[in-house]
Amino acid sequence: MTVTTAFPLTGELSARLQANLEELTGREVEMNVIEDPTLLGGIVVRVGDTLYDGSIKTQLNNMRNLLGRNNSAWKRSGQRKSVRSYPGR
Repeated sequence: MTVTTAFPLTGELSARLQANLEELTGREVEMNVIEDPTLLGGIVVRVGDTLYDGSIKTQLNNMRNLLGRNNSAWKRSGQRKSVRSYPGR
């Protein structure tokens, strides 16, 4: 199993993560930990063909897609959508 983190794991955190993954999979696991600062934070775990992605990078990309910033016309124009302002705010 491969575990990718943005920052090094402490011994305690690594042990807790391994225990939780063993509970999740129902078997003993061997973790291969990789550091990838591009994740910004969070963790990505690959168990066989299953990927559990809790990285900040993916969450930010998902938010961008939900907000429509992935629209090609948006990228071409480089403009920001206007936000209405309300009196008194």
